Amino acid sequence: MTRSLIKEVSDANFDRQVLQALGPVLVYYWNNSCGHLPYLEQMAEDYLGRLTIVTLNVDDHCVTPARYGVHEVPTLMLFKDHRRHL
Repeated sequence: MTRSLIKEVSDANFDRQVLQALGPVLVYYWNNSCGHLPYLEQMAEDYLGRLTIVTLNVDDHCVTPARYGVHEVPTLMLFKDHRRHL
């Protein structure tokens, strides 16, 4: 069994795991109705060491999505240098 390169983040650890990360972080906002994107694991492998990919379940953690204006899922958002990049 292989260990996933993609980690789940929460409202509680979002700042530490995403905003304070040393490199770029791609955040995948999702819920149970849309599930996981099948190509994210491959992207995590392809960009290993250059890009971190994390997921955040909006049903379980609603503070962070509201903070960044996430109104629909799935949503992808890139963060780098302590802020969101469009």
